[in-house]
Amino acid sequence: ANIPYFSGGYIGVDVFFVISGYLITSLIIDEIGNQTFSIKDFYIRRIRRLLPALFFVLLCCLPVGILYLSPYFLLDFSKNLLSSLFFLGNLYIHSESGYFETFSNLKPLLHTWSLAIEEQYYLVFPFFMMVFWKINNLRTYGVVLLLVIFVLSFTYAIFISNSIPGSGFYLTLARIWEILIGCFCALYISGKSKFFSSYFLNNIISGLGLFLLLFSLFIFEKNSNHPGLLTLLPVFGAVFIILSGNTNTFVGRLLSQKIFVFTGLISYSAYLWHQPIFAFSKFILKPEQNDLSLIVSFFLILLIFFIAWISWKYIELPFREKTINNNYKINIYFLLFPFIVLLFASLYGITSKGMESRFSDQIINLDKYNEYQWEEYYRQYECFLETENEYEDFDDKCFRNNKNYLVLWGDSLAASMYPGLNNYFNISQLTTSGCAPLLFNENYRIQSHLLNARPNCKNINKEIYKLISNSSVKTIILQAAWDQYNLDDVQIGLKLTLNKILINNPKINVLVLGTPLSWFGHEYSIGTLKQRVGENKKLINIETDLNKLKLYDNHLKKIVNSFDRAHIILIDELMCDKQINVNGKYNCVGGFLINKNIVPYVWDSGHHTVEGSKYIAKKLSNQINKIHQE
Repeated sequence: ANIPYFSGGYIGVDVFFVISGYLITSLIIDEIGNQTFSIKDFYIRRIRRLLPALFFVLLCCLPVGILYLSPYFLLDFSKNLLSSLFFLGNLYIHSESGYFETFSNLKPLLHTWSLAIEEQYYLVFPFFMMVFWKINNLRTYGVVLLLVIFVLSFTYAIFISNSIPGSGFYLTLARIWEILIGCFCALYISGKSKFFSSYFLNNIISGLGLFLLLFSLFIFEKNSNHPGLLTLLPVFGAVFIILSGNTNTFVGRLLSQKIFVFTGLISYSAYLWHQPIFAFSKFILKPEQNDLSLIVSFFLILLIFFIAWISWKYIELPFREKTINNNYKINIYFLLFPFIVLLFASLYGITSKGMESRFSDQIINLDKYNEYQWEEYYRQYECFLETENEYEDFDDKCFRNNKNYLVLWGDSLAASMYPGLNNYFNISQLTTSGCAPLLFNENYRIQSHLLNARPNCKNINKEIYKLISNSSVKTIILQAAWDQYNLDDVQIGLKLTLNKILINNPKINVLVLGTPLSWFGHEYSIGTLKQRVGENKKLINIETDLNKLKLYDNHLKKIVNSFDRAHIILIDELMCDKQINVNGKYNCVGGFLINKNIVPYVWDSGHHTVEGSKYIAKKLSNQINKIHQE
């Protein structure tokens, strides 16, 4: 929902895994103790618990997707739907994620990844309990085996999160340890009523648990290494409440209030509805930068609770309490029909390429830029390094020690400018994803999450500076998506970078390209696509708010103008009208009409298409030539 100051809302998944492990394990232990446990009954209960509401939500999503999703997004929705039906949503989402995966919050079924992990775990765990818990002599071995799996999973989560930040988020192996912690809670308190006998200690421990959960909401950020060591905060918060938060404690009494009990009852339905409602709202309302306003988000949350209550009362309860029919075979057949409908709908969506026949060729062509093949143009893994790469991974062809060559140094935005600049100049390309061309003193504490998520960035920039300082190059171009980094970092880093280059290299000129224009995923929603076609103009304009861009540009100008042989060219002055229009925004170049087809200036939030980079490079060419000849 992008609610300010609550950036860590996604830790709810971690709490969910812990609680799930605790509840399911407790249920199995009780039934084994009462000699009533049955694998068949266990899975019938899981089917009654999960599938009716899940299928209902998925069926409701189908017509909305057809109405509001472009072919690209409907194709993605169809693939996600198919994976969700077989509880493989986490693997699909993981396969689609990456550095340029900017549309994740526009995926209506994104949230099904956590349900998939839970069910993958429970495909195995009941059989494990049948073997190791039902037979008393094997219980110790079972606990040891679970501990080994826990250690392996937790170690893997830390390793993968530190090596490639974010890459373990959707992986089962990086998440099993959270479910197992809940399982250990159940194993420990099996047959016991509470963790501590002391009322005072139970209050302290459960209160600490609540504090850890609330604290996590504020300290977790989008780019936090997660799951990892930091994840222990919400996980142990949940553990402390489970172990000590009985009804005699303050936390226990608080959570026993009707509002929290009610929220718990409808929590599964609320979970199922929240992502589709927020995602589809962004396609329908097309908010600025894909961020819904606080007021809209508040009303959507109320809507989610209302629909979740209806879903719980009229879908979940009748199936769970067997009021529809106590015959499990009839229930299975009853659920088989929506499963088949959803299966065929997903397959049709995939084979029809997102139902392309709904649109004209012009819209289909523009929509395909959502899956733009940028890798070869940006020279990925050669001259455009990814997060896991180090300086030594630059290909020899990336740099030419020649005064006739200009050096392009920057992040992915700079990489996206390479095709255009290379069309007019001899270019050495030294670019790294999420790594602005900024130098910092050793004791400086970087604040940008994007930079902190790239542990190799600092050293890469240091080595690039050494390379440039010992070369005969005359002109360096610095470019980055400046407004994606902390403003203090940009100011301090740019001052030091310019100071080092210009003072130590008296023959070098530096050109800083200003903050880029940014478009967002909703630009390619159906409504926006239809607005783009039919405009018989060479250039296609898009309205945009430049407030943040101008804030950063003003600081960049002030820094650059304080140095001799440093120059700055502002992108908005090349691409936008100088006057604000009647809507209080600027009209900026958003694309080009080439052979009756619209070619967008950027293909995602801000990375250039080849045509877009050539358009800017042409506008820059005279000024760059003048700087290079100085």
